[in-house]
Amino acid sequence: MKRICLIILAVVSFSLSLSATNPSENNSNKTFLNIDWAGGQAIVDSDLILYVNGECIGTYSYLDGFRVKCPLSKEVMEVKIILKLGPVKRKSECKFFVNKQNNYTLMIMSNNPYNILDLFGFNLVNNDTNEMVKLKNL
Repeated sequence: MKRICLIILAVVSFSLSLSATNPSENNSNKTFLNIDWAGGQAIVDSDLILYVNGECIGTYSYLDGFRVKCPLSKEVMEVKIILKLGPVKRKSECKFFVNKQNNYTLMIMSNNPYNILDLFGFNLVNNDTNEMVKLKNL
């Protein structure tokens, strides 16, 4: 039994090392969308659920903020934030075009920092040219 476990462990270890050194998986050739939320002020914390192109990326703290790095997979990117505070949900989303050869940062801002249930705003910056990119709010 020990010999079987060691063989399985060796095979898994070998396959992991192959995937880690695969040049096609090298991140230096990929471009990314960084999504930033600096965090907010509130008496109670709430959840922020982040979706990119329809895929749930994760759930984050409203108070703590987050920075998420997503590979640019499409020329049209859709980002949706759902703020969940108990049974109450608020959704903000935007859609924008990107040049897949550039890196971008999407900054999420509260339109009203004193109202946790207010909708969010978005600013998109092309990291390679430092230019603001126009967004289409949904």
